[in-house]
Amino acid sequence: MPAVVKSVFSGSIAEEIGLEPGDEITAINGTKITDVLDYRYLINDEYVTVTVKTKQGGTRDVFSSVLTPHFFRHNYASVLYDAGVDVLAAQKILGHSDPSTTLSIYTHLSEAKADANAKKVLAAFNKA
Repeated sequence: MPAVVKSVFSGSIAEEIGLEPGDEITAINGTKITDVLDYRYLINDEYVTVTVKTKQGGTRDVFSSVLTPHFFRHNYASVLYDAGVDVLAAQKILGHSDPSTTLSIYTHLSEAKADANAKKVLAAFNKA
């Protein structure tokens, strides 16, 4: 079960290494990803090489010193947030002692989530 890239932010590490929406992360350090547990385990190596299947069908390996366990923890926290996982569950999954750490340091607002929230606000004003 590869991880599909949903969006890439301007100036992000994903953009820097050439990921595009629709690309799939199929392996980390040569080990195929079959579920979220694989992902969480494999990202803990000191250096990470990610195998990417591009949306055009090609495959390439990406190695970057910025692909660290710390980067993947931030990414995983943001994925949890975008998936609608509540902050207390995310805190427990990530092993944080305080939910404010999860929210203020590890979770990053995606463009899709920001757009969805803006639409909710507009809808609330349009009801009036």
